[in-house]
Amino acid sequence: MQDLTAFLQDHVGRWLCQRSSYYLEVGQDQAGKLEMTVAWLAPESQGVIGTLTTTWQGNLALLSRPYQGNSTLVLLANGQLEIHQERQILSGSYQFLDEALTLTSFQGDFTTQERIWFGGKNLRMRTVNVKRGNGHTMAHYFSEIRVLPPTDS
Repeated sequence: MQDLTAFLQDHVGRWLCQRSSYYLEVGQDQAGKLEMTVAWLAPESQGVIGTLTTTWQGNLALLSRPYQGNSTLVLLANGQLEIHQERQILSGSYQFLDEALTLTSFQGDFTTQERIWFGGKNLRMRTVNVKRGNGHTMAHYFSEIRVLPPTDS
């Protein structure tokens, strides 16, 4: 069984991402393509397991402009997490079980649950479910392929 630190370090690299989103209440879907770069930051204190920083850019079908951003995920040794994104810090918890990482975070009346796992060394998959207090739900699926450096022939 892989340990959590090794699992997090496996995320490092450049990824091409296909995204599918479904807005269940209105029956609307959206597709998009993103390119993401993930970096690992070693723990700076005993209470931190590790930190991943992610930057992304791409497009989504419903937006008429490029989609880009960045976030930082900090996993704490006590099972809690922090997500730093766009001048805000979200808190939550995580669970690492059966080679998959599940993140749960809260913002206002939104609860977000993200599950991340690898289908192979260079294939990562994620599902994200966002629920509002009023019962509205959005579901997202991501399939991501690592961009490998060119090999000398």
